[in-house]
Amino acid sequence: MLAAHTLYSPSQVAMLDAAAVEAGVSLQTLVYVAGTRAAEAIHARWPTKAIVVLCGPGNNGADGWIAAQHLRTLGHKVRIRIVAPQEQANAQVQWAASLWPEHVQPSDDCDVQSDELVVDALFGTGLKQALSPVLQQWAAHIQTLGVPVCALDIASGVNGATGAIEGQALKATLTLSFLCAKPGHYLLPGREYTGELQVLALPFPFALWQRAETDAAWRQRLGTVTHVNSPALWGAQFPVAGMAGHKYTRGHASVVGGEQLTGAARLAAMAAQRSGAGLTSVVASAQAWSVYATALPSSIMVQSVEPTQWQQALLDERQNTWLVGPGAGVTEHTKQRVLKILQAKKSVVLDADALTVFKGQAALLAQTIASPCVMTPHEGEFARLFTRSSDKLQDVINAAQQTGAVVVLKGADTVIAAPDGRVVINANAPAYLATGGSGDVLAGIVCGLLSQGMPAFEAACAAVWMHGEAAQQCGVGLVPEDLIAALPMVQRQLSSSLQG
Repeated sequence: MLAAHTLYSPSQVAMLDAAAVEAGVSLQTLVYVAGTRAAEAIHARWPTKAIVVLCGPGNNGADGWIAAQHLRTLGHKVRIRIVAPQEQANAQVQWAASLWPEHVQPSDDCDVQSDELVVDALFGTGLKQALSPVLQQWAAHIQTLGVPVCALDIASGVNGATGAIEGQALKATLTLSFLCAKPGHYLLPGREYTGELQVLALPFPFALWQRAETDAAWRQRLGTVTHVNSPALWGAQFPVAGMAGHKYTRGHASVVGGEQLTGAARLAAMAAQRSGAGLTSVVASAQAWSVYATALPSSIMVQSVEPTQWQQALLDERQNTWLVGPGAGVTEHTKQRVLKILQAKKSVVLDADALTVFKGQAALLAQTIASPCVMTPHEGEFARLFTRSSDKLQDVINAAQQTGAVVVLKGADTVIAAPDGRVVINANAPAYLATGGSGDVLAGIVCGLLSQGMPAFEAACAAVWMHGEAAQQCGVGLVPEDLIAALPMVQRQLSSSLQG
């Protein structure tokens, strides 16, 4: 059976559908089961609602025709609306429509009533372009009415692979996705049009799932499979303190401190310490030393290193992980620090100014990275280094493959990609996490986990998830320091769930 955190794109689902048919499951069976289970879920949510089903010309429309029949059987007042003649629809729609006892005439008029529930079975994940002008008008009218909308598979107008929207899309109250969730359910702006998400199972043969999980050639044919960030993906690599361990076995996280904006490096260092690093240091110039030494907890060391002493500082093997960027300054000095640290083959986290100083020079970073490296850009920093398009997933995958680093493109729909093609969408970050300094905390968590020996991709995924969980616990009004204070509770709960 498909893991709950697995996301297949529309094209991958089409391949799975075709494989199921080859294995002996008829397409009509898949449509019938999809429509039936959708009707049951709709009835459970709105047991007495009058319903209008908007049916399109493809398989999504066929699901809608079947759902309409079962909803009527369950006692709902149901009517169907179509834009194009049934004769122009595919074979599955014509078969499903033939089971409906009344002939339905196409119409451009959207006569949805204010007391009705709209079932969106227009296009689902099959749409790769904007809705027609008529259907965009329908979507706008339905949104103006404020009636509830249940989307089958995905809200029509949303790209199931990228979450992109061209023009107008229907905005769902509830989305019933068949077989699995899709990337477009979690990527913005599609995420805002998904509403509550439920996944409905389809009768796929167990042997097909086994093949999808174990057959290398089949996996290669499917291509990159996206996942929702979850401890199930990285929990086995999460560091656990052992009885025989000590501060040096838990790693030494070193944060490069800037000379003016010192708050960013302080937040990052405290986050690295709270996420489990055995030792944490801020490495700064003599001019800034007193600021860090005064403001930081006494358990965080502050090292004074002059520009000519950096090479010597990097020779200490115990300082195994370095974070550069928060408050560092967009200067040639910052660039040279980054290059020296990368050349020392330490585990490295690059954030903020450490990325901006390489604007248009991603190739220079790529040729210098020779050890575990995690980049944590926001949208602006990412665009200074890499190409950005409407396909966020592929953009981040490309960036990771180009540089050999794990790339974390931060946002409400943070995407994390590894150079080997693995890619994850994070889904637990609340909106109130968008506050100055929260990114510095995230970089510090990544640094702390890397210092304990967690692999780079898993460390990045775990850090982003922990960051989101901490924000959930803090709630509205959080400031970055709150996130750091919440980390011990997040880790206790995580450890308990992984052991239980």
